[in-house]
Amino acid sequence: MEKVVRYKKYQTMHQSSIENPKDFWKSQLDNLSWIRKPKVILDESKAPFYRWFPDGHINITYNCIDRHLPHSADKKAFIYEGNISKEIKSITYRELHQQVEILSGVIKSFGVNKGDRVIIYMPMILEAPIAMLATARIGAVHSVVFGGFSARELANRIQNSDAKLIISASCGLEPHKIVDYRAMISEARVLVQKEDLPAIFVDRTQKPLGKIESPDFCYQDLVMNFEEKYKNMFTSEENGEEKTDEAKETEPEGDSKKPEVAKKKRGGFRKAKEEVQSKFLEDCNSTDPFYILHTSGTTGTPSGVYRDIGGSAMGIYLSLSLGFGFGKDSVMFSTSDVGWVVGHSYIVYGPLLFGGTSILYEGKPIGTPDCTAYFKIVEKYKVDVLYSSPTAIRSIMKEDPQGEKIKACDLSSLRVMGVVGERTDTNTYQYLKMIIPENCLYNDTYWQTETGWLICANFVYPERLETKGGSCTKPYPGYNLFVFDDQHKELGPNTIGYIYVKLPMPPGFMTSLWNNDEYFKKKYLSQLEGYYCTGDTGYIDENGYVFVMSRSDDVFNVAGHRLSVYQMEEAVMKHPAVAEAVVVGIKEKIKGQVPYVLVVLKNGVEIHLEDLKKEVAGIIRSEIGPIATPYGLSVVPRIPKTRSGKVLRGTVQKILDNEEYKFPETIDDPSSLEFVKEVYETCLIKREKLDFTSETKLEKRVKDE
Repeated sequence: MEKVVRYKKYQTMHQSSIENPKDFWKSQLDNLSWIRKPKVILDESKAPFYRWFPDGHINITYNCIDRHLPHSADKKAFIYEGNISKEIKSITYRELHQQVEILSGVIKSFGVNKGDRVIIYMPMILEAPIAMLATARIGAVHSVVFGGFSARELANRIQNSDAKLIISASCGLEPHKIVDYRAMISEARVLVQKEDLPAIFVDRTQKPLGKIESPDFCYQDLVMNFEEKYKNMFTSEENGEEKTDEAKETEPEGDSKKPEVAKKKRGGFRKAKEEVQSKFLEDCNSTDPFYILHTSGTTGTPSGVYRDIGGSAMGIYLSLSLGFGFGKDSVMFSTSDVGWVVGHSYIVYGPLLFGGTSILYEGKPIGTPDCTAYFKIVEKYKVDVLYSSPTAIRSIMKEDPQGEKIKACDLSSLRVMGVVGERTDTNTYQYLKMIIPENCLYNDTYWQTETGWLICANFVYPERLETKGGSCTKPYPGYNLFVFDDQHKELGPNTIGYIYVKLPMPPGFMTSLWNNDEYFKKKYLSQLEGYYCTGDTGYIDENGYVFVMSRSDDVFNVAGHRLSVYQMEEAVMKHPAVAEAVVVGIKEKIKGQVPYVLVVLKNGVEIHLEDLKKEVAGIIRSEIGPIATPYGLSVVPRIPKTRSGKVLRGTVQKILDNEEYKFPETIDDPSSLEFVKEVYETCLIKREKLDFTSETKLEKRVKDE
């Protein structure tokens, strides 16, 4: 009997992208507006440095802004919701075009040209995407630095990118403090010995710039002064007058001038420039660098992931269409930050490629003002795509365990609820399914800074697949996934191993590490020839569903048995009193490492601590086995996390092992480390196995609170 193939539309699409990648991606070219449409789809001559669409020419901001002006000029491109600043702003595509054009000219006036790097160190305000788009418009390369990074981390990124200019703001806003960006930049300049590096600051009312002098400049003043120059450029040309010296100063020079032979072939591009009065729309090669995003590696020195323009636009566009059903009338609320890859792909560039609307949120999931903040925005703007992180949802779940407050919000517009950043545990999955509309697609997405867009997720198109809790569903076009063991032997269904992707990677994958091709090959491609090492562990089940368990370094060894922290945390989270959990492997003389558990309780839950410890230990023994029995468990008020919501497991482990650690620059709440230190001092300083019936000083304090 012939086997019935489930999800035939999906299988046909994915199989085509793997077996005939050139034909598949050629069929996607018309999703974008090209200056010169590529004829060569994939250049494999310098493998493993593959190049997609090498002879194509494109401008990313033309695709994000200009091409939408004839029919969507007055539509909102971005909406800013400042739950801390108490401000609400928006900008239409027409206004965005004007502001991006003006800022492009301002940036060029600082001597920034095609290929030069610009650091963008900003909070979640409208000027952040404007700065990104203006930099990309002139063919320069932006390196966005998360606003929560310290001066030292900023200095590392300035040094690595050799930036010519910084664009920032006078301050960033946290619930209980103001972050002085100007002071941070001054310190960073000293650290890299570039004290004359120019910086442009958006003047915010919460911390006015006051007196300012070179190399610092006021964003509003520069924009206002340049507006008149910009108008004069067009006026003088229309009247047949010779350009002013000021206008000549902002014109492209040298190699950035377009060759005469190209003008005839790209007349449509030149005509479009004239129709929308664009002076700074650069003709870029598809393979030109788009942006740099730095990730801190084990060396302590940030590695600059960079990718190309054309491939990135192709991958982002396709993923938004397939995974979110995004279109020109869509409103997307991604709760991330422009400093992370999610912000690049799914706050700034992705929604604008479709002519849709994107929401920028300067606030927190809870406390600004409460746990309904995200969902009130969904209700207010009829958001159809909400994209957040499991950590953010868990913090909301802690405040509203039954979802009663959230259910009071009108979420009827929501079509897709996506999550990203870490594996979603069963409790969080069930909570989301409880609060979102019944017909809303829950989409657990798996991807990385290195890939730029989705590796695995569910689909809106070509067909919606069955959702399985804990799974990121199935691979996206171009991703040919395998699971191998330590000896690079392929593993069968439901067997945990290391996740690899067969080369070539699809368009949008990182080009390399900035100025470090050798480390790029060593880190990602040297483990197994012809494959990309994701650095993640997981398995594929008998139906092709992918389950990502943890980073390969989030596995610890107990008496020769490898245990996944995520697997253990998911077991702990099954206890009805637990809102959040983190498990780390701490040193032990006999077994090498043993599991230690930290938990945060749900609001309003009352439970005897000795009962909690015994019950959690029982769940772990039942779910995983006796080998995973915790060495100990402590209750803490908060778990150390970054501002983007990722648990600082490495830091927790080092504190509990009484090892030196580097203060995490992106930590959301530094006081959370003090609770971990108390656990060490109260429970582990003598390294004696915990009495599961005792109550520690810290736990008594948590209970009293």
